[in-house]
Amino acid sequence: MFKFFRNIRLREYFSSPDHDISIEPVGYSPAHTPTPFRSKSYFVPPANRNHSIETYCRLVEKDVAHLLKNKYISFHNLPKDEKQALLDLQSDTSVLTRPADKGGSVVLMDRTVYLNECHRQLLDNTFYNKLRSDPTSQFQNTILTVLDGYLSSGQITKKEHDFLAIQHPKIATFYTLPKLHKNVTKPPGRPIVVGIDAVTAPLSTFVDYFIRPLAEQLPSFVKDTSSMISIIESLDPLPEN
Repeated sequence: MFKFFRNIRLREYFSSPDHDISIEPVGYSPAHTPTPFRSKSYFVPPANRNHSIETYCRLVEKDVAHLLKNKYISFHNLPKDEKQALLDLQSDTSVLTRPADKGGSVVLMDRTVYLNECHRQLLDNTFYNKLRSDPTSQFQNTILTVLDGYLSSGQITKKEHDFLAIQHPKIATFYTLPKLHKNVTKPPGRPIVVGIDAVTAPLSTFVDYFIRPLAEQLPSFVKDTSSMISIIESLDPLPEN
């Protein structure tokens, strides 16, 4: 609820002509094009600026507290045997649930089979090498050194520097999606690396911002599935066979 209330107060605060915080253009620099990159703000407007908003927030808090305090009868939308089957699957640690790589299917996998496939891929020395230690700090220092140089030379702004120099990065996560279209009984896994909040995540967002307009101008550029369908529909009728 705090996030919801904060968003309401922020909207009221910055729509008011008498707020006392001057906001400079995001990413502004005399020799630099403004960009939308800035560190996450934790600013909270002063309390009791708008009595209507404060009254609304108190009423919402009261209603939510009432809902949490009082138990209501809920009805399941599944038969008893199906609900029990789902509960059994949830409690079965030997089974994993994964989305299929293609087709939108839900796959139930033996945990051992899944882990063996992950190990098979990660132990392939052609593509992966085992690290002796976590290199995140080393990468973070290297990135910070480069960013400091760009900031000193005026190539990026202070706000962009703070956005790109992530302070507490997370380690990227590896997992696989079963390729049922390849093999139904022993599907190979499509490797996925989730780099959300990883040390290079802000850099990827920053680079994508500038490269995307150039990529869209390429004659062979395909944006998404809808774009591909439009291209096919614009072609002349294909000959039979």
